Amino acid sequence: MEEKEKVITVVDKRHFTKEGVRRNDVPDEEEKSPKQNPSNETAKKDLPKEEKKSDPSFGELITFIAHNALAALGKLPGALGNGDVNLEAGATMIEWLDAIQRKSKGNLSTEEEKVLRDYIYELKMIFIEARQGKK
Repeated sequence: MEEKEKVITVVDKRHFTKEGVRRNDVPDEEEKSPKQNPSNETAKKDLPKEEKKSDPSFGELITFIAHNALAALGKLPGALGNGDVNLEAGATMIEWLDAIQRKSKGNLSTEEEKVLRDYIYELKMIFIEARQGKK
């Protein structure tokens, strides 16, 4: 019986030569990526989106900022019972909530999105009212 020798081919996939010069005959990583299993990608697309669960600490953070904004706009009595208005502080806190809304878009549960949107709307209306009363 004759045994055939197995031919082993060695392919150098390094991107640089010993001297540090870039080789042109090596395919880039992007070219290799289409060879990935496409069935996994389509399977992921076919799955229904899971509803994101509410994080209690996120709701507490939003409520904390909103209540402080209400206090700054004179809608919550202070320790002395007076409703002092600080428009600058109120506007800053409304801007914080706007930033949170922008930065967390697509990452919130439906309930969290609604609470945040409602707080921002109400605070903006109260801010306009407070600004007009301050003039």
